Parts: sequence; structure tokens; C-alpha cells
Amino acid sequence: MGCDRYSGIWVLRRAVTGTQMNCDRYLGTKMGCDRYSGTQMGCDRYSGTQMNCYRYSGTQMGYDRYSGTQMDCDRYSGTQMGCDRYSGTQMGCDRYSGIWVLRWAVTDTQMDCDRYSGTQMGCDRYSGTQRGCDRYSGAQMGCD
Repeated sequence: MGCDRYSGIWVLRRAVTGTQMNCDRYLGTKMGCDRYSGTQMGCDRYSGTQMNCYRYSGTQMGYDRYSGTQMDCDRYSGTQMGCDRYSGTQMGCDRYSGIWVLRWAVTDTQMDCDRYSGTQMGCDRYSGTQRGCDRYSGAQMGCD
């Protein structure tokens, strides 16, 4: 289509089809593909910030849709992320997945692994003090 039927902004295809679009039907910001398809997108439909892929798919993303902070992958997937969606702090992976992270979402303190996994952690999520492992696991800890 030449123009989107809601916004009047020029698009190549309709928003729901998963086919190529130039602009988002709400924001009018540049998008490579449809917001539902999980394929390449230029911008997030809510924030207008840069995204490389779909926000729920776990595939590569430029920015988190809430914070606008840098993310490499989707916030639910447990795969590599640049920043946590709430704190904006650096994370290696998703905070629930048990995969390696640099910082926990709320305290900003250094962690090597997820707070629920019982695997290696740099700091306790509340105290910020050094620990070898998670406070629930009973495994190696440097400090209480």
C-alpha cells in the first residue's frame, strides 16, 4: 500500500501482515518489517527507539521498549542483553534465566550469575558484599 490506513503515513505493506513496512502505523517511525512478525524492524512501535528485531522473539534488539537502553536480545529470552529493562544497568544475560550476568536488575551490584540459579555470583543482590554463590543455594560464598 502507498499509505497506512490509520496514520496516512507511507508504508509498503499493512502493519499486521508481517510484510515489509517503511513506517510504523502509530508513530510513523522507520520500520523494516511488521511489529508482529519478529523480522527486522527499524524502530519500536511504542518508544520509537532503534530495534533490530522483534521485541518478544528473543532475537537481536537495539533498545529495550520501556527504558530505551541498549539490549542485544529480548528481555524474556535469557539470551545476551546489553542492559536490564528496568535499571538500565549492564547485564550479560536475562535476570531470570540463570545465565551469566554482570549486574542484577535492582541493586546494580556486580553478579556473575543469576540470583535464582545458585551459580557463581560476584555480589549479593541486597548487601552488595562479595559472595561466591547464591544466597539460597548454600554453595560457596565469600561473605554473608
